[in-house]
Amino acid sequence: MRFRHEMAPGNGRFFMVRPAAPAALAGILLAAFLFGCSSADPEIMQADLRIVATWNPATDTITEELFLLADIFDPDGIEDVGEIRLAHDGEKLQWRAPADTVPRRSRNGQDWFSLSAAGVIGAGGVPRGTYRIDVDDLALRGAVRRVSLPLNVSYTRRGDVPVFDATGIVMPSGADTLIIAHVPDDAAVQFYQISGDASGTMRVPLNELPESLRGVVTPEARSADNGSVWLIHEVSPNLIRRSGPWR
Repeated sequence: MRFRHEMAPGNGRFFMVRPAAPAALAGILLAAFLFGCSSADPEIMQADLRIVATWNPATDTITEELFLLADIFDPDGIEDVGEIRLAHDGEKLQWRAPADTVPRRSRNGQDWFSLSAAGVIGAGGVPRGTYRIDVDDLALRGAVRRVSLPLNVSYTRRGDVPVFDATGIVMPSGADTLIIAHVPDDAAVQFYQISGDASGTMRVPLNELPESLRGVVTPEARSADNGSVWLIHEVSPNLIRRSGPWR
């Protein structure tokens, strides 16, 4: 390879010029292209907060857990979402998780993330009020949204949850629909639905249930199964009450 020397005008110093190698030139062009491309900020399209209150028959305790459901959109692709954070404005509580560790479900062009605010469990319950959601992409561009957990979302007492008694299912007042979830030890979750009377407490005898359901929820079936059964009542869009695991 030949070099040519040129004199810089007026300073008496020399500099050396040589042609760039093709690979080096390609790298420079690629870097310039990437530098010139602008990434777009992520967006929080929709967000909801939901409390799941659980009565455990084995320990006779009620716990509350907070869940964030967020529809997140990133023009650069959903894999570009880096971290999701949830914080209560007044209680100095914060949860954060890498987006790739948060359960996600895609449906109708939407990507819904379900973040469990683990740690907000116990007799004190989940703080009601305003929460702040922060979403960052891998380039640390972010989106912010505030969402409220209504102050009138009631706390759960023992008599508010659906339960099994000796021969049936007791549905609490206001429960017009009950979801029964059977969680086998080695198979997919099965869901069943029964209707009740929202005007008052209702008892559903096990022998009046469909045969397929009796084979899951009777004491004999539960004791023979390595899985578990849950009784679930959706009180409102912000509150789910359930009991279990029943074995």
